[in-house]
Order: sequence, then structure tokens, then C-alpha cells
Amino acid sequence: MKMWINIKRLLVYGLMLLICILYTMINLSFGIPLTASVLLILLLSSLIPISSSIASKSVVMQMRITRTTLFKGEQVYVTVTAINASLSPIPFFETQIIADENLEIIEAHLTLTTKQKRMSKHSFSITHDKRTYAFTIPAKGSAELTIKYSACIWGPAQVSVQESAISDFLGIFKVKPFFKEPIGNMSVCPNLYEPSVNELMAVIQSAAICNDKGQNKNISSDGVNVEPGYDHRDYEPGDPLKRINWKLSAKRDKLLVRNFEFPDDHSPVFILDPLKAPMVVTKGSLLLHEQRIVEGFLTMLLSMYQYKRSGKAYYLSENEWRIVHFDSMDDIESLQKMLSKYSFKDMVDSRVPIQLLSEGCSSLTIFSTYPDTSLEIVVPVETNIVFAGSTKIVGSANYWIVDENYDFYRFK
Repeated sequence: MKMWINIKRLLVYGLMLLICILYTMINLSFGIPLTASVLLILLLSSLIPISSSIASKSVVMQMRITRTTLFKGEQVYVTVTAINASLSPIPFFETQIIADENLEIIEAHLTLTTKQKRMSKHSFSITHDKRTYAFTIPAKGSAELTIKYSACIWGPAQVSVQESAISDFLGIFKVKPFFKEPIGNMSVCPNLYEPSVNELMAVIQSAAICNDKGQNKNISSDGVNVEPGYDHRDYEPGDPLKRINWKLSAKRDKLLVRNFEFPDDHSPVFILDPLKAPMVVTKGSLLLHEQRIVEGFLTMLLSMYQYKRSGKAYYLSENEWRIVHFDSMDDIESLQKMLSKYSFKDMVDSRVPIQLLSEGCSSLTIFSTYPDTSLEIVVPVETNIVFAGSTKIVGSANYWIVDENYDFYRFK
């Protein structure tokens, strides 16, 4: 049995006892019973966590989660239940419910139940950093703590019960209970966005065409040079408005949309660099920085699909490179859910698939949280490197920024 003492509350109690002793020196007849009462309170209070910890041998804690995979903005209920099978209640029980940064707490309430009936229901006043909950576990009953969270950031998320303790009513002594503290795991899917500006798409198209024919093709659908890498066609009902080239449409007096055509056998390749960026790279949250890269990676694949072009995407999972051929929306949505469990690594053997580099490819685009010069060294072909914009870049590769709107711009 592990016991520890709250020094702050012990000092407060010691000050109260000192006052009683000083009062005894003034009024002996009243001071002695008063001092004795204060000492007796401490003795009785210390017996509560000891006896309750014995009862805690019959307590089991369980965790129930309503869903394990969420999209951002969706809500999940996490229920932690302490079931007491003993005849002795545990009156001063406290625990911490810790959730990862991905989840934002909305509300929490507690329900106490005996074997015969529900006793009470209590709602907690929630603050942004609410963690510690104190309640009673009834004899032959249970205490059920239900917390509602909202998914706010992409990635694996964990909710855990920590630092559970049985306290005396003075809050001086605390005892670690015997039961195992549960842990719940879930994951938040990254979002899919449609960029309004995707200059990178035009560069990828030009590289593929150049590789196929040995020359660049920058001619619009009606035979006029318009924008490097872009091909244009007449607007058709159902085309996304973001794809319309408004400037050119005004000149031609008709709606024209950007069209991307790739030669056969020159599918572009996209890689999600698995290396985690050091904290000093970003000005804000590292998790938000990583989210931008993962969602930018998916956004680029979605753009390719919308322009009716397939390709290959690579990401590292369980120390093995996985390849995804995104030929349909189902492929992209499946990858979206798989990446909900994805996490960047502090150390990796290779930041790109070695087999891919040996085979060669016409167009290679890497999405990286840490686009340092070492990434250029391991890639012998001309490469586009996409980053989130909060990193100091030193290198000669083609660098691109994916901004907060998930638009792609060349880094200058």
C-alpha cells in the first residue's frame, strides 16, 4: 500500500493545532479538550484512507468509449465506472482523467448507483484544463463518470485514468488503491480539403509531359499559351468553381477551367516523410504542424483524383512502407481513415522508399514536417518538397508551402 501526504494541508492543520496549544496556555480548562479534539480528528481522519484502501480490493474500474474513430468536430462519450463490491463505501475518492491534445472536453457528469437504485446525478463545472474529479463510491454500488469530448485535432488520441487516490476528509493523507487504472484509445481522422490554388499540380503535370515527350507543353485547349503547365477546357456543369480560371475566362468571354492531363505510364508519386520535426521548428503546436502536412498530403491526392488522374502514395506504417494506388474516392477515404492512426517518428531508417528511388519515377513530391538538407541528399531525382511554412529552408530543391487554407504555393 502506497501512502503519501499533502504537505500544504498538513501545514494548515499544524497551524490550527499550534493555535489550539497557544489557546490552552491562556485557558487551560477549555484549551485541553479543544486540542485533544483536534488531535482526535487527525487520528480518525487517517483511519479512513487505510480502511477504504482495504475495501478498494473489491473495486474494479472500467472504461467505455462510444466510438474509436472520429472525424474532427465529432463528439465521443468516455464513461469511467468504478464498481464497489464490498460492504464498505469509499467516501473520499479522487482520480484524474487525462485526455490527449486531440480531444477537447465539453461536459462531465457523475452518477452514483447502489444495488437497489440510482442515488444521485451530479454535473461538474468544466474548465479548459479540468482533470481531477472527487466523489464517493457507494457500498455494493458504483460511481459512473461520463465525460463528453469533441475531436479537434487529427491523430491518435488516448484517454487514461491516472493518479487515483483514496483520501481522508481533511485531505492530508492519500493512499493508492489496488485496482488497475483503465486506458482508452481512439483516433481522429484528418480532413479532406479542396484547394483553390494548386500551382504544384501544374508543375507535376509539366514534369510528366516533359519526361514523356522531351519537351514542355504549355498550351491551352484552344492553342494559346496561358499559364505554365496548365491546360484549359470549357466549363461543364458540375465542375468545382475553384477550378475556374476567372482571369482567362474574362478575356475569352466564356468560362474556362484548369484541366490537368498526364501522359500514360507517368503517374506522379507522393510520399509522406515519416520523420518528426523537432519542437524548435514550429512556432505553435507541433501536433498542428503535423496535421497540416498530413491533411495537405491527402488534399493533394484528392486534387489528383478530381482531375481524373491516379497515382501512387507512400507512407510508413509499422516500419514498413505502404503503397496506395488512389484510383477512386474509396481509395482516398480508406487512406484517410488509415492515417487517423498515423504518427511521425523521432528516428527512421529511411525517409523515402529505397525501392522507389532505385526504380525511378517521373515526378516525386514529398510532404515533410522537417524539410532539411538531408532530405535532398537521399533523393537523387528532381523533387518537389511540401512543408507547412514555419520552417527555415536552406536547400536547392523545389520547395512548396501548404498554407492554412490548404492551398499550394511555390516557396520564394
